[in-house]
Amino acid sequence: MADYLFSPFAGMMRCKDICPNGALALAYRIEDDSSDPWTERVNRVKFPRAGSTLKSRAAAASVLAKCLSEIQFPAKSLGVTAALGHNDRTMRNGSALSQIGQSLASQLSLPWLPALLSREPTGELKQAGSPNNRFSMLHEKYTAIVCHGHDGILLLDDFSTVGTTLREITRAVKASNPLTKVIGILLGKNETRSYWAGKGVNISNDHIPQAMADLWDATERG
Repeated sequence: MADYLFSPFAGMMRCKDICPNGALALAYRIEDDSSDPWTERVNRVKFPRAGSTLKSRAAAASVLAKCLSEIQFPAKSLGVTAALGHNDRTMRNGSALSQIGQSLASQLSLPWLPALLSREPTGELKQAGSPNNRFSMLHEKYTAIVCHGHDGILLLDDFSTVGTTLREITRAVKASNPLTKVIGILLGKNETRSYWAGKGVNISNDHIPQAMADLWDATERG
């Protein structure tokens, strides 16, 4: 189990190897078990066929804010930004990550930095196949402006498998802001039960407190 890289932390999971300065994921997005309650919840944030709604995005922001508010980050002056869609050159108002990120920043009383990043459009990463192909597809596609007054960035993304987007954005931010720490924040870490079962591990989302499930569900109902 040497490559079991995810450990519970503040109601989330610490994913140490998918972002140079580390990342936190709320839930496993279990790709071969769509009936898992937390997989269902995070899927509703992004996919219309899963019942994606504005209330799902509000629920995601509220739960992330509650978890992150318990953490003392190493940076003194944090800002919040989000990954860009594969067809977007800049932050698109109304996108799921834009809505969640703006709400998250507001709830944490942190600056929202929608203009920090820009990128060249690419195909969807999932179409690239192998991790190496994903890195090649996205390599040097992002750029970042100089971010005055912030020594840390909370970088929101929806789902990640090997950290391709988090790593590329971190590279871009550090190219313009060498001393800035970039901390990845994920709604879902893509995994499969079958892979981990082969290693004797039964993955679950039991690390997430019931209070967070209650908060998510109440926000969606509201």
